[in-house]
Amino acid sequence: MTFTPHNKTLRFQKSSRAFSLVELLVVIAVISVLIGLTLTAVQAAREAARRMQCANHLRQIGLGVHGFNTTRSGLPPANIAASQRVSFWFLILPYIEQSAPYDVLASGGVEGVATNVESYPWDRETPHVSDHLPFVTEADRIKYVQDLGLIPIYYCPTRRPAASQMTNSARSTKVGDCEPLEHTGWYYGPASDYAIPEYWEQDPTRLDIGFKFKDNETVANDLPGDRSPFRFCLHQSRDWDQPDGNRQSWGPRDTMAWWADGSTNQIIAGEKYMHVDDLYAADTDATWFYAHFEIAGGVVRGFHHTFPLAASWMVKPEHCGQLHKRFGAWHPGTCNFLFGDGSVRSISNNTDSEKILLPLVIVNDGEVISLP
Repeated sequence: MTFTPHNKTLRFQKSSRAFSLVELLVVIAVISVLIGLTLTAVQAAREAARRMQCANHLRQIGLGVHGFNTTRSGLPPANIAASQRVSFWFLILPYIEQSAPYDVLASGGVEGVATNVESYPWDRETPHVSDHLPFVTEADRIKYVQDLGLIPIYYCPTRRPAASQMTNSARSTKVGDCEPLEHTGWYYGPASDYAIPEYWEQDPTRLDIGFKFKDNETVANDLPGDRSPFRFCLHQSRDWDQPDGNRQSWGPRDTMAWWADGSTNQIIAGEKYMHVDDLYAADTDATWFYAHFEIAGGVVRGFHHTFPLAASWMVKPEHCGQLHKRFGAWHPGTCNFLFGDGSVRSISNNTDSEKILLPLVIVNDGEVISLP
């Protein structure tokens, strides 16, 4: 039986079909959502890294405090004399790997850092730095102060990088409301994003008392009310309070025993609150270089019902008074704090300032606080 194949030519027609407008819009929408999710995840990861770097800066500051304590047999003081003398933040420089700027001033004597170091513009435009600094020219003195702003450990990377830009630390006559600042004084110097806590028992709203000590009598009267982790230094010379007295002979006032409630129960530093509009332009961003009572917020902050932990950096609180006394960060919902044992804890902005955070500042109230 013979089979005869039929020769057939098979033809395949290639068909094409275009996307409809609806399908195209759906694809675009899906891609947009994926991009949005990716960007959000990337931004969250970057912020987490910045928050960890900020915490690391505070840990290094903690190491500086302990290094000072080991070397000098006592805690670094909040300041060493009345206004215009260097603050805590300058005194720990050798212990955070910043010996060079410290040595420039210490070269003037046993403790040459006790010199007058204020800086301000003569005409409110051109900076002027105290001629007590050991430089021949004004330009060299200005550069020295500007270079202090390049110390990265004093900045939170979420807020800004280290920079030589000086903050004018302006005071304002509009302390009780949210109106624009009316500058009444200018104090130039390097900026920073961290402060040490302060508490004065007689008047908790005053954080600048230690910057006004000018003689032994005021120290004797007011110092017992200071229950902060870092207090005014101990002067060895009897004539330190005189205009021409020996302001160089000073030492630590307190040892670690001053933290009677325990180092794990003691806040010793935290992030400053400041609004984005106040960067380099207000007393909330005052300089850390020296301890002047009118710009105390550059060195110290505190807790009180009139200046609680700031809930947000994006808007100014409804009550804008004493913003320069608040702690608060630019991290979403939290603020980093350094404790006496060297640990750093990220504390929720909703944490009660008076019941939880204030007892963690006071050195000897006997309270043991458990953070939520």
